[in-house]
Amino acid sequence: MCGEGDIALKRMNKFRTLKMELFLLCAVAFIICLFFHAITSTVASELIDSYFSDRQNIEAIEKRNLKSLQKYVTDKEVTLKEIEQIKSWSLHQENVLLKVYFNGYLIYDSIYGMTENSDLALENENDYPKLNLYNLTLKDAKVNVNLLCFDYTLQNNVSTVISIITILLFFFIIIAGVRKKIKYLVQLYNDLNGLSNNLNHEVHIEGCDEITQVAYGIDSLRKSVIEKIENEKRAYDANMQLITTLSHDIKTPLTSIIAFIELAKGQVQKDDTTYNYLNTAYEKSFHLNNLINELFSHFLLHSNSYEIKFEKVDANILVSQILEENLYELESKGTIIKKEISDISSYIYVNITLFHRLFNNIFSNINKYADLKKPILIKYYLIDNDLIIIIKNTKKKEKSFKQSSTKIGLNNCKAIMKKHNGQFITHEDNNIFIIELHFPIHKK
Repeated sequence: MCGEGDIALKRMNKFRTLKMELFLLCAVAFIICLFFHAITSTVASELIDSYFSDRQNIEAIEKRNLKSLQKYVTDKEVTLKEIEQIKSWSLHQENVLLKVYFNGYLIYDSIYGMTENSDLALENENDYPKLNLYNLTLKDAKVNVNLLCFDYTLQNNVSTVISIITILLFFFIIIAGVRKKIKYLVQLYNDLNGLSNNLNHEVHIEGCDEITQVAYGIDSLRKSVIEKIENEKRAYDANMQLITTLSHDIKTPLTSIIAFIELAKGQVQKDDTTYNYLNTAYEKSFHLNNLINELFSHFLLHSNSYEIKFEKVDANILVSQILEENLYELESKGTIIKKEISDISSYIYVNITLFHRLFNNIFSNINKYADLKKPILIKYYLIDNDLIIIIKNTKKKEKSFKQSSTKIGLNNCKAIMKKHNGQFITHEDNNIFIIELHFPIHKK
């Protein structure tokens, strides 16, 4: 196994590449198979030769072929003059050479045919006393035959089997050689699947080749992702701590400032210029206080560490109650409220605190930027598996309000709806500002 880290990769021997390992494996497999083929072929050849060198085995083969020949001449009623007819039998016996003797002289040879007009006719069976001669009964005479039997078919078949085994052995060695690499690749695949669920799952490092480089790369990526996540978490925690501290440090003196301004306003005549200055300072201080609250809520809502508990509530009761609470203030200012409501008998899972904050932000936005002299439309109904709440208002024409809007409140609304697996949609149509809330419901 290589050493740790990039140093080990840099020291990786160039001869340990997969290409070289495969080449060496093939070379070793070829040499082993070459020796195997040579040894088995030699042993098989010697065994076959030994078999055909045994007198009893030879006689058994000769007698088996003689029996076949006797049946042939009997069935064909071959006579002495028609002895050449056995050529047909001989042609079908590829592993047999045949000689026929009559009265001691050669009359037929399976290689040369009839010998009556050749020097072979002078060949006498007595010239070869060691020949195995067998009686063959023709239709009109008896002759002696010599059968020279051999079996190239057996040798060829054995050679073919040895070649097939050699090829299989070659592939077996190759497969056995790459099996470890395949097993390692499967291990890396399992490691990747493990990383999809747990970044702390370690990647196995084995060997010293390109696959090892890939494993090192995956493990380095895993560590860098973990480090990045930890850094982001530390940065986020630090930001949250900073925001919390700043919020507290700013709100404490700001609350005192607001209180002092209220006291000062009580000691100044309303028609005095100083009163107007104090009133403006009071409004700006109060606005700054709201911005701090919204900013703190924004960071809190986007924190994954913020645990939210949901409860199942009746949508009819909760929605009507919270809308009435917020609409009362608008109606007291003389704003006309138009309602288009339907039966929304169903249950929704909500966090009550966040639900109240959601509508507080919405109606706070309406109080700041809506033209309260124009009617406000409230509409809610059920469609499919969603509770839809729509709020429409006319925007103020003064540009200053639009420019001073930070939209932190609306962003917080969007974050709250996301926590509830819902949707927060805003759009404008001819100076009409429209808010749509989509809550998933559970029917009664």
